[in-house]
Amino acid sequence: MDATTTSTASGTPMPTEWRDFFTLTKPRVMTLVIFTAICGVLAAPGSIHPVLGFTAILAISMGAGGSAVLNMWWEADIDAGMKRTMNRPLPGGRMRREDARDFGIFLSAVSVALMGVAIGGTGWIYGMTAVTLSALFILLAWPVGQRMRSEDDKMLPEKKLFKFSIYYLFALFAALVLDRVAAYQGWIA
Repeated sequence: MDATTTSTASGTPMPTEWRDFFTLTKPRVMTLVIFTAICGVLAAPGSIHPVLGFTAILAISMGAGGSAVLNMWWEADIDAGMKRTMNRPLPGGRMRREDARDFGIFLSAVSVALMGVAIGGTGWIYGMTAVTLSALFILLAWPVGQRMRSEDDKMLPEKKLFKFSIYYLFALFAALVLDRVAAYQGWIA
């Protein structure tokens, strides 16, 4: 099977068009993300080199698109049961789930790498803190999503997740402040 064909559950080859990959990025939602990124670049203090501004907007767009793709990959079973979403590429059987997952991971990884190269080390304290905290959040959220409720349920995983979310925000903002202080003091380039 080549890169332009996928198979449905029955094994029948189905052509995968680039339009399906584009659809997975939720282009209508992306227009709002791109508009917001442009507003951020224009509202930033001082002047931003046009190449850096374009790179930032591109990286933000790719990151948001990758997130949308991963969301559709994750919720493909749910989308198949809803009338509004059952004709999307994954529930419609026009694309393999693995292809969507890999595309989402690719977009997200390239987005992070591109932004890291573009900003040249600034923000690495905040970025690494955000990645670490997000991984911890996923580890705490996983049991919440996987379990079934019972009569003696005291919502312990949910309470643990909520408590962590409060610490998460505090730590994220602290990392942002630390990152800005480090950049201002010249500790990082």
